[in-house]
Amino acid sequence: MSKFLAAASPLDHLPPVPLSLDDKGSINIAQKYPPMKRWFTLLVLLLVVPALARDHGLQWASDGENIMISWSHRGGSQLHLYRSTQPFAYPDLKDSNFPVADLGAVRGTAFLDTHVASGTTYYYAGQSDDNWWFQADPASIPKKKLPERVPDPWILIDKLNYCMEIHSHGKLVKRYPVAFGVAAHKRKLRQDRASTPEGRYLIASCQLKARWHKAYDINYPTIVDKARLKLLAPGQDIGGEIQIHGGGIEDNWTWGCIALRDADIDELFRHPEIGRDTVVWIVGRELTFEDLECDESADWIDPVELGEWQRANRLPVTCVRDKATARLPR
Repeated sequence: MSKFLAAASPLDHLPPVPLSLDDKGSINIAQKYPPMKRWFTLLVLLLVVPALARDHGLQWASDGENIMISWSHRGGSQLHLYRSTQPFAYPDLKDSNFPVADLGAVRGTAFLDTHVASGTTYYYAGQSDDNWWFQADPASIPKKKLPERVPDPWILIDKLNYCMEIHSHGKLVKRYPVAFGVAAHKRKLRQDRASTPEGRYLIASCQLKARWHKAYDINYPTIVDKARLKLLAPGQDIGGEIQIHGGGIEDNWTWGCIALRDADIDELFRHPEIGRDTVVWIVGRELTFEDLECDESADWIDPVELGEWQRANRLPVTCVRDKATARLPR
């Protein structure tokens, strides 16, 4: 039986810690701060926050772009951590309508969450390996506007972290929270009014007035999606009309589309450079970002032929040159 333990207040009195990630994903203190202050603020995160968490369960601290969650529980060695944009309890983890990101098992005393969106309040909770349930007070990231211009935009939708990123010239400029359908982590194969595709797509058209406020139409199904259907579910309806649209992120309510807050899609529509032919990558459990990078850099192969080869070699039939496929000679 799970035991419930309330968390203490967030560490509002701590100085903001300017963290950044280098190309290898390592944490760096922002260079604009003097060396002494950089060392001090890093020590605050690595020493003070976990120490205070010993008495209170989960604690959080933020530099305005990332959130560090700290915990300590003498009876357990690790914590399985979860995050949502809505308050939640342990039973909600089994509710597919609830938009909860599974952040995985955390060993040690701290976890740096680098996939949070601006203008968003997050709720963190976790279960220790000796079955205690911890909850933190709400953690908020301040609002940030898109730059006036977003040249050479492309969009990354991360189904596992419930976020959508806008990149410009290869650099992340803003992240938004999103919601999906009830089969949020399943890669769409056919019409089911629940799952969201994964792969490399384009915006096909824009709807200034749509059923759900405003919408970008995605060019699903592609030749890859049609190949998977032919091999895995021949004769079934593949579905379509996948969009990025408004309507809110309170739960997983769409029929496979990507839902944003109305104010967020309003902001995107004020940027005409984000529109038809903008690249959209959707990543999740079956196709990761690394898989799509492998596929983009590989020579073109007919997706049906590739899928048949994958099946013959007992690989997941993704119909793209994913990491597992790229490791084997053809």
